[in-house]
Amino acid sequence: MGLTVYISNTEIQAVQGSGTAGGVRATNFHRYATPEGSILNGVITDAQLLTDAIIDFWKKESLPKKNVELVINSSQLLGRITNCPTLSQKKTLTLLEHEFIETDRQEEPVVGYTELGLNKENKTSRIFAEMSTYEYIMSYDQLFYDAGVTLSGISSGIGKMVDLVEDTDILAPEISIIMMLDGVMLTTVFFLNGKYYYSSATRVFAQRGTAEFGIEIAGVVSRLNQFSRSENIEGHIQRVMVSGFDAEEVELVRQSIEGLHIGDIKCSELKSPSKAKVSGGDGIFREMTFPIAGLLNPKVSINILDSARKLSPKAVQNKRTIKLALPYVIISLALLITTIVMGVISIQKSAYLDELNAHNTDMAILADAESYDEETDRASTLSKQKKSLELLMKEIDSYPALKSSVRKIIETKAIGLADITFTGYDAKSGILSIQATAADVESTSKFIDLLNGEDIFTYVDYTGYTYNKKTEDWTINMVCALSETAGE
Repeated sequence: MGLTVYISNTEIQAVQGSGTAGGVRATNFHRYATPEGSILNGVITDAQLLTDAIIDFWKKESLPKKNVELVINSSQLLGRITNCPTLSQKKTLTLLEHEFIETDRQEEPVVGYTELGLNKENKTSRIFAEMSTYEYIMSYDQLFYDAGVTLSGISSGIGKMVDLVEDTDILAPEISIIMMLDGVMLTTVFFLNGKYYYSSATRVFAQRGTAEFGIEIAGVVSRLNQFSRSENIEGHIQRVMVSGFDAEEVELVRQSIEGLHIGDIKCSELKSPSKAKVSGGDGIFREMTFPIAGLLNPKVSINILDSARKLSPKAVQNKRTIKLALPYVIISLALLITTIVMGVISIQKSAYLDELNAHNTDMAILADAESYDEETDRASTLSKQKKSLELLMKEIDSYPALKSSVRKIIETKAIGLADITFTGYDAKSGILSIQATAADVESTSKFIDLLNGEDIFTYVDYTGYTYNKKTEDWTINMVCALSETAGE
C-alpha cells in the first residue's frame, strides 16, 4: 500500500491506497492543519515550521515513512502536453528539455514526464511533461528527509489529475471544465473531448457564499469560453464540475452561469470515476482529489524527483560558483588590460615629449616651425581618418558571413545523418534557417548536437518535427545563429 501527500496553504492531506489496472483504490485518509506562514502556493516559506508539522502529523497518524509520493499544485512546477516521436525514456527526456523555452530562464532546470497515449501510426507519444528547478524540487526532498520521511517521487497536481481523468474516462466527449477550490485558490482544468487542453490557477477575491462569489466563478467560465473561441474550437462549454464548494455555493455558481446565456451548461459537483474506488464516496474524492489521483501508477514515466537526484550537488554548486565569480573575473581582466595599455601609452608619450623638447632647442627646427605645424596638422587629420577606417572595418568584421567554409562545415556534419536544405539567411541578425530530413529522430538530434559543438554557432535550435508518412522519414526545421567569427 502506498501513501500520497498533498500540502496546500491550509491543510496537509495524506491518502493511503494503491494504483490498480486503469484506476486507483483509496482506503485511508488523514488531515493536518498547515502551520500559518510555512507555505504559500506551493513555495516553502518556513522549512523548520513545516518540518515540525510533518513530524507531528506522521507521529499522530502512524504513517509509513517510505514509499511516499508527494503531489504539488504550484506555478513553480510547470506542466504541458506535447506530442513527441516514440523514443527511449532517456532520449525522450533529452528531447523534452528542448521543448521548454522557460529552461533558458531557469536555474538548473529539471524535467520529468508521464506518457498519456501512444499513436502507433504516426510513431508519436502524447506526453504530459513537467519542468521545475533543481533547487525547488530538492527543497521538498530535503524537507521530508529532515522529517524522517523518504519521498519516492514528486508530481504536479494537474499532471496527476489529467492522468486520472484520461485513464478512467471520467469525462464525456465534449467541452468541459473541472474547477477545484482550495481556500481562495481556484484551479481550473479545460478538457476537449475528454482530453486535457489547458489549465490555470487564479485567486478568488469575493467572499465565499455570496452572490458576488457566484458571479466571479461564472466569470472564469465565461473567459474560458472566449478562450475556446480564440482557439477555433467549435461549440461552447457544455459541462462544469466543481470540487471544494459547499452545496449552497454550487447552486450560486449554477445560477450565475445560467445568467451568462452562453448555452445549456450543466453544472454539478465532481464525482469519483468508476475506476477510482474511494472509501467514503464522492465527498472524500472531491476533498482530496490531488492525493487520490497521486495513487495512480503511470504506464511509462520518468519522475522529476529522480531527474533532480541524478544531478550532482557538487556539479550544481560548481556551476553556481563559476556563474557568481565570472563577472568579477571579467572586471579584473578588464582593469588589468586597462592598466597595461595606460602604462604603454604613458611611456610612449614621455619619449615623444623628450624628442619634441630636443627638436625645440634646435635652431634649424625653429626656422622650419611653420612648416612643421602644417605637417603636424596634416598628420593629425590622417591619423583620425585611419582610426575611423579601422573602426569601420572592425564593425564590418563583427558581422557573421555565410561563406562556403560555413556551408561546408554544416554539410560535412550532416553526412550520414540527414539531407539538408538551406531555406533562408538574415545577414543582419546572422540567423540561418535549415530544413533537415532524416530516417529517424535520433539522427536529427545527433546532427543538432554536432552543430552545437561548432564555434561558428552561438546556438542551434529547432521549431518542431514532422513525420512524412509517404517517405517514412522525419523533417525538422532548424534555426542556427552564426557567431561573430563565422566566415572569417
